[in-house]
Amino acid sequence: PLAVSLWVGGGYFFTSSSIFANPAVTIGRIFTNTFAGIEPSSAFVYIPFQVVGALLGFGLVQFFFTQQPSKPHKGDVLYQRTCMLVNRDFFEKKTY
Repeated sequence: PLAVSLWVGGGYFFTSSSIFANPAVTIGRIFTNTFAGIEPSSAFVYIPFQVVGALLGFGLVQFFFTQQPSKPHKGDVLYQRTCMLVNRDFFEKKTY
């Protein structure tokens, strides 16, 4: 997360385009009349590649960081709290 923050911050503060971070910024820059803007014809090519990059990034995150949740066991606190929500007289029965 720090590397991404530094990359975006550096692109925003130290480039003339202030980094086209997402399609909304790119669309907004179409309407600016500055040297940091973007031509509409270029934006219509650039925006689909931003979407492709977002989808690739999402796929990589899902591939590398997806964890299967562990099933709760009777001794787990989460399991006991779930039983309390389902069964109001949990403490009286001592079902754990």
